Amino acid sequence: MKMTQLEFMVGRWRRTDGETTTEESWSPLEGDTLMGHNRVTTSEGTTSFEFMRIAQTEDGVQYTAWPGGGSPTVFKLTEVKGKTALFENLEHDYPKRIHYSRHGDVLTAKIWGTHPDKAKSWSWTLAGSEQASDTPRATGVGGVLFKSKDPKALREWYGTHLGLVINDYGSVFEFRTAHQPGHTGYLSWSPFADSTTYFQPSERDFMINYRVFHLDVLLANLATAGVEQVGDVQRTEYGDFAHILDPEGNKVELWEPVDAVFERLYDGKTTK
Repeated sequence: MKMTQLEFMVGRWRRTDGETTTEESWSPLEGDTLMGHNRVTTSEGTTSFEFMRIAQTEDGVQYTAWPGGGSPTVFKLTEVKGKTALFENLEHDYPKRIHYSRHGDVLTAKIWGTHPDKAKSWSWTLAGSEQASDTPRATGVGGVLFKSKDPKALREWYGTHLGLVINDYGSVFEFRTAHQPGHTGYLSWSPFADSTTYFQPSERDFMINYRVFHLDVLLANLATAGVEQVGDVQRTEYGDFAHILDPEGNKVELWEPVDAVFERLYDGKTTK
């Protein structure tokens, strides 16, 4: 693995949530080193900061972090694919893993320990970008989920007669996003068994999944507006999920995706 594979991280990345601004910056690659810093500020000043360095060493590519300028912790680069990178230190208490991914003008960092479903994530927009991703909002449809009397037979029918590329859950549609023309997005088409409880408390036979920016902030905004959230946020390697009820009692699934994972899992196995 080469340092040049990590140049997708280079830039000044920002996110503003109310009075809080988070910034992570990575300087251009010089020699065998990328230098970075992270800073969180409010109207009262800087609330936290961290220095980072990624460098080629005799033991491979290493990510070193100095939270608050304190003692360093070293993570080793274990995987790079496209614009994603995974750094690991399994002996560290927390986090054990740091994952970066870039989708267009959005950089996302996730950290977790033993369980990826308990990951924390942050997304920032490239400073100066025309992409309006600082606004927590839905950006498109991410899934069409519905009940079926015989999901397996229905999947096979659609595969045979409409040419869908079928997997065990339905089909994954691949597309390009309008706000990020160079970025590949995914939509899941999934028939569920009639007996499923996944759509509860809604009594509908379907549920729509929406791709969103900044899920946690969006949920806070929805709560302020009196919108009911159903259950807790589910954090997975391919994104974070939450559920709400709309005014007609339909259960709605919100998904802040990590499309790079879908790219790895379904490479050459999508409907497009």
